[in-house]
Amino acid sequence: MLTEEQTNQLDCARRNLHTHFREGDELNIVKRYEAYKELNQVSELKRSIDFLHLCKKIEDYTMSVMSRIERKQQQESKEWNDSYHTKFNDMKDRIINSKTPQDTKIKIITMLERMEKKLTDLFDLK
Repeated sequence: MLTEEQTNQLDCARRNLHTHFREGDELNIVKRYEAYKELNQVSELKRSIDFLHLCKKIEDYTMSVMSRIERKQQQESKEWNDSYHTKFNDMKDRIINSKTPQDTKIKIITMLERMEKKLTDLFDLK
């Protein structure tokens, strides 16, 4: 069963016309036509064009800001990735230069490389 709220939305165009051409119970079509006749169409067209230009400027500014944000995020991500890989390389260098037996060094470096790969895959680092 449909509720009143649902049935009111079935004929939206008719409902909107009824709403917009009435003020209370009184029709305002004549009042709207008189206001339309008094409009300066050239002035209104100019205002519309100015509005379109403003919209374009807003869009350009928004795209510029979004582009800057994206570049900043990419730079920060690259710096973090470089730092991340540098830390793993430093650990590997320390292990290689340590006095630990060679077979242990190989096991530890292999383990570090697996950990680095898992973290890289997990966080989509390249």
